[in-house]
Amino acid sequence: MKTSNILLVIFTFVAISIYTKYLRAFINHLLSRRFETVNVVASADRNPISRK
Repeated sequence: MKTSNILLVIFTFVAISIYTKYLRAFINHLLSRRFETVNVVASADRNPISRK
């Protein structure tokens, strides 16, 4: 019983660490995409002003 509890704790720790790593990567991906769209909108706003 004790060894199974230890294995369960190790398994949950590994699963949580993997989950947080992928979650952080996913959040970074979403943030980078959002910043790219913001930059595209800002450059589109600047283009008509620079046009003669």
